Amino acid sequence: MDREELLETLDELQHDLGKHLLMPVALLPQTASHVDLRDAVSRGLRQVAAWRAFGQGPGRSLAGDQAFAVVDARVAAAAQWGMAVHLDRSRVQADFAAVGEAICAWRRQVIGD
Repeated sequence: MDREELLETLDELQHDLGKHLLMPVALLPQTASHVDLRDAVSRGLRQVAAWRAFGQGPGRSLAGDQAFAVVDARVAAAAQWGMAVHLDRSRVQADFAAVGEAICAWRRQVIGD
């Protein structure tokens, strides 16, 4: 995967994971019920499929890259909320936001910023 392809892929991942992973939880009203929060977490976590597809496909060659490992760890931490019995909204949001932040950091690294 060349630099331009990686940047394009990171942009797509930022959209799918950085935005749509967090959005369902972030848009919930503060008075949302536990059921609503669980539903929002589930909807957001559907976006993890984009990361898995990347990691099993074009990203396989990057699996040894430190930035790949950081994003992978952040995605794994976020995915744990799908199995959690008790949801802490602020921690969920922090873990979901960390995925987007890691992707942005990787992109900055690739462009040399």
